[in-house]
Amino acid sequence: MRANKIKECRRGFTIVELLVVIVVIGILAAITIVSYTGITQRATVASLQSDLDNSSKQLKMFQVENSNYPATINCAILDSSINKCIKSSTGNSYQYGVNNSASPQSFSLTAINGTQNYNINQNGVIVAGGRNLLADSNFQTSANNTGLGDAASMSNENIPYWRVTAATNISTYEGPIYSLAMTVGNVYTVSCEVRIPTTGNVAFYNGIGYNNGIPANTWTKIYYTFTYSVNYRIGGNTYAGTQLDYRRWKVEPGGIATDWTPGP
Repeated sequence: MRANKIKECRRGFTIVELLVVIVVIGILAAITIVSYTGITQRATVASLQSDLDNSSKQLKMFQVENSNYPATINCAILDSSINKCIKSSTGNSYQYGVNNSASPQSFSLTAINGTQNYNINQNGVIVAGGRNLLADSNFQTSANNTGLGDAASMSNENIPYWRVTAATNISTYEGPIYSLAMTVGNVYTVSCEVRIPTTGNVAFYNGIGYNNGIPANTWTKIYYTFTYSVNYRIGGNTYAGTQLDYRRWKVEPGGIATDWTPGP
């Protein structure tokens, strides 16, 4: 007898089943990528905060030993009387500012990694933000309300500043305008220190961001948080009189005005 041949019928995947498998694989891949990104971001934040915590301890120890904070934290500078070599973790960098003439003395340190940045000062509190986007806080400007005035660079104090003087008793404007790499729709904070001859109000550009009751003849920090748009200008004005001193401009991501640090 001839053996009966058993024909095997093997069914393949249908298009629908293949699509389901592809979708499932895509979902799993997306979950993996999101999880990895989240873990990476958390690791970056942890690294930045750890750097700040360790660095602030070194700065405070330097202050105890030398009665002031270091002027710089550049490891290429060998003068240990004014410099403290502070190294950051791989991928991180620092922006550092110090004021040893204040009482109490103060410092501001920002750790940066890509778009992530955190700040700490002499009080030891770590906050998000702090990176100064302005390359120079002492940029030249001019009185631009009606052209009736001028601006002069002043260096008769420890920290250089600009003085805008109006020719007549009108609103005094100064107009620093920067093209920064800011994202439309994101929140930023602009801040600076101002001094006016009589108690009054100071605003950022064309009446925006009023700071009321600025005392006379003393440096006062003012700030304004805003959502960036393509037409936004960074500037200021005062209605207190004919003179406005200003210094230490800072533009940083987020809604917190941290202490001044120099730009990149």
